[in-house]
Amino acid sequence: MNSEPVVEDVYLAESTAEQRIRGPGPGSRADSGESYDDGQSLSPTKTLAPEFNENTPLIASSNKFNALRDDAQHTTKSSSPLEKEKKPSIWCLLPCLAMFTISYGGALVPKTNLVLSMICSRYITESHSHLTGLPSAKNPQCRVPEVQSRTATFMLLMTLIPGALSAFASPKYGAASDSHGRLKMLAIVVFGTLLSEVMFLLVASNPNVFHLNTLLIGAVFEGLSGTVTSVLALSTSYAADVIAPERRNVAFGYFHGLFFGGLALGPMLAGMMMKKTGDPLHVFYTSTVLYIAFFICVVFLVPESLSKERQGENREKKRTSKVSSGESESILHHLNPCKLFEPLSIFSQKVDHIPDLIHRKQAQKIKRNLLILAALDTVVFGVKMGSSSVIIIYAEYLFGWGNVESSFFVSLVSSVRMVMLLGALPIMTRLIRGPKRGEKHVNTGCDGLDVGVIRTSVFIDTLCYIAYACSTTGVPFTISGAIDAVGAMVSPTLQSSLTKHVQPNQTGQVLGAMGLLHSLSRVIVPIVFNLLYSKTVGTFPQAIFVALVGFAGTSFCLSLFLKTHVLAHDTDDDSDINHAESARRRVSNESDESTLLDE
Repeated sequence: MNSEPVVEDVYLAESTAEQRIRGPGPGSRADSGESYDDGQSLSPTKTLAPEFNENTPLIASSNKFNALRDDAQHTTKSSSPLEKEKKPSIWCLLPCLAMFTISYGGALVPKTNLVLSMICSRYITESHSHLTGLPSAKNPQCRVPEVQSRTATFMLLMTLIPGALSAFASPKYGAASDSHGRLKMLAIVVFGTLLSEVMFLLVASNPNVFHLNTLLIGAVFEGLSGTVTSVLALSTSYAADVIAPERRNVAFGYFHGLFFGGLALGPMLAGMMMKKTGDPLHVFYTSTVLYIAFFICVVFLVPESLSKERQGENREKKRTSKVSSGESESILHHLNPCKLFEPLSIFSQKVDHIPDLIHRKQAQKIKRNLLILAALDTVVFGVKMGSSSVIIIYAEYLFGWGNVESSFFVSLVSSVRMVMLLGALPIMTRLIRGPKRGEKHVNTGCDGLDVGVIRTSVFIDTLCYIAYACSTTGVPFTISGAIDAVGAMVSPTLQSSLTKHVQPNQTGQVLGAMGLLHSLSRVIVPIVFNLLYSKTVGTFPQAIFVALVGFAGTSFCLSLFLKTHVLAHDTDDDSDINHAESARRRVSNESDESTLLDE
């Protein structure tokens, strides 16, 4: 039997595929001046279907295809200057996100004081006292227990409503961003936050026209938009699309550092503005303008990180998955409260159906790592969010701190966090992993650096909580807070590690599921910690730190079970073809981003 025609056909098919993957050459369509936007090049089905069909030998083409895919990952040239300008980059999103974080942090204190002033005004009116305008929060009549109790109750509602609604919304936005683009979902989230800010602006500018309960409408808008947790989840999903896996912890650290920077810088700028103008209304106007500017940037200026082809592929995969599982696509199905925890199924996927023993064991390791990472991230986020206010209250009670001392403590802790996230983490990553410029970007899973940062950070938290409880003066207490802030590197490392254990089309889904857990912990943990402190402050105020030590110590023990270099493998039959074709579209971005991160 003569096999020469078959060999020639295989060689011809592979040569054609090589030319398609490597990009257009001289005299081709692109060379003549017609180019494609980044991420909008020919889809795999259009370019590879004629060459790779049922008549092409699988083993021969597979080996050759792997080599071609590796070569494609080294291709870093753009087809035109216009294409280069349209490349998605975290440096396009970060400056825009800074406007959001500063406005978010700057409005926190004025919002609380607005609620206090309006409740105080109603209380004074009920007492038959004549009052013109809103009283100051420093008014002695506003410092009575009745006003403080009403304010605390209303602020609890302002926390519970967005937290509960965002538990439903955050996973939906994360999963939808995989299929419809990160920026579309981010625009929806920002628009909801903008509506919430408008409610505050209306009430602050016309307190006699708009009732205090109008702010609850704003809380509903904020909750339906997913709150700030969705903004961070979608932003880090954007970064995961354009950053190589070994540099994601640095990129995620930038986003978390920017968030803490906004919480530190925003109140300072807002305080300067109120001191100069004497009117907190200017803060709400400025915050609204910054939200509008961020919305415009997301819609019109920042390039999308997911190409139309990848969005289409992800939609098709999800549609096929729903059909095979018999899942309903009706609106009532998604609004069913019983489906609240359904997004968490990504952490507990069944592996018993995998026939191959080696792949089944690998899937079990992935599942275990995902569960551990998700649990650690939830505990770390909940403990940090739930204990921050209690720590300040504890210090003011035990050491007699005032606004000056408390502000200094918060500023010091926030500054250390920024230094660790924006300085120490990138330097550490560069020294340990090396620059790796020009090399192909391969996902090796959670490596030794990731696990080391996680374990070290959680261990530092445990020691610092013990130091908090043992501090008898404000100085060692403040030093303990500064050292505890070193552990801020754990959050971006945990989230970047999570993205290394799922397929690229599941990045938004897994970070959206974490948004659900963050929303729940944001509601539950502060209630538990504040209740514990209120019950023990008269007898044993250090009880709150005993609980924190228990959480941190358990987290450290849990981190010991993490395994390195465990990563997911795409089980789709055409995954190699799709990834090889998309490599040419993505690698230039990742190379440029990694170079900038190294520098």
